[in-house]
Amino acid sequence: MMNKRVGVLAVVAASIFSLFFAPSGFAMSALRYDAERAIVNPQYSDKPGGFTFTFGQGGTAETFVFSQDLPGFPQCPTGFTHCEPGYLTQIDTLGTATLKGDAWSMQSADKGFHVDIQLSGLVTLGGILSPGSPKKELKDIAYSTLGGPVDPTTWTYYTTAVGTLTGFGSYTGYVVTLSNFGPPFQIGNGANGKNISFGGSGWFQVLSVATSNALLPHLTVGSIGDGNINLVNPVVITEPNTAIPEPSTVILFGSALVGMLLYRRKS
Repeated sequence: MMNKRVGVLAVVAASIFSLFFAPSGFAMSALRYDAERAIVNPQYSDKPGGFTFTFGQGGTAETFVFSQDLPGFPQCPTGFTHCEPGYLTQIDTLGTATLKGDAWSMQSADKGFHVDIQLSGLVTLGGILSPGSPKKELKDIAYSTLGGPVDPTTWTYYTTAVGTLTGFGSYTGYVVTLSNFGPPFQIGNGANGKNISFGGSGWFQVLSVATSNALLPHLTVGSIGDGNINLVNPVVITEPNTAIPEPSTVILFGSALVGMLLYRRKS
C-alpha cells in the first residue's frame, strides 16, 4: 500500500513539475516571412503605395518601410544600430503571429520605430468575420468574381492586434501603443491591397503616446494608421513555447498533491 501511495504522489508531482518547467523547453514549428513594402501594381490598384506603414492624413501623414527596403541594406544608415529587418512569424498551433522589425520614416532618414505587433484570434476558411471583411482595396478586375487572379475566400485573418512602436533616432522617447481598428488583419494573395502578390494588411488606432517631445502630430491618441506588406521567402523555424499553465489547472494539481500527502499522514 505504501508503494502505491508513493507512486501516485510521484505521478502528481511530476505533472505539476511539467506544468511549470516543461513548456519553456518545448519548441513549436512556426512559419516566418520577410515583410517587405507592398509596391502598387497599377494594373490592379489605383491607390498610393510603396511603403509598409502610414499614419496620419494629408500633409501630416508619415510613411515607413522596414530596414530591408532601405538603400544599402544590410548596412544601417550612418550612426544607427537599428537595422532589424521586418518579418512576420505565424504559429498556427496557437493561432498567433508577430510582426516585428525596425521601420524607418520615408520623410526623414534620421528617425523610425521598432515595431512589435502581436496578432491573435486566427480565423481560417469558413470562419465568421466582422463586417467589412474581406477588405477589398484592389480594382474589381483583380478578383475572381470577374475572372481575376485574387480569391478572397482563401484569405486568413487575425481578429485581434495589439502592439507598440518604440522610437529611435529623432523619435527616441516615443512609445506608441496600438490596437486593431476596423476589419481584421488579413493575409493572402492580394490581401495587401496594393498588388496581387502574397501579403497582408491591417488597420490600427493609437491608444497612447509616451513622449519626450512633440514631433508626432499625426500620432495622437485616436489617430488611425494602416500597414500593407508583401510576405516573401517563407521558412520554417522553431519557436519556444512559453505558455504559462492556467490558474485552475495549477490549483487542481496542487490540491491533488496536498490531498495525497494528508492521506499518507493518516495511514
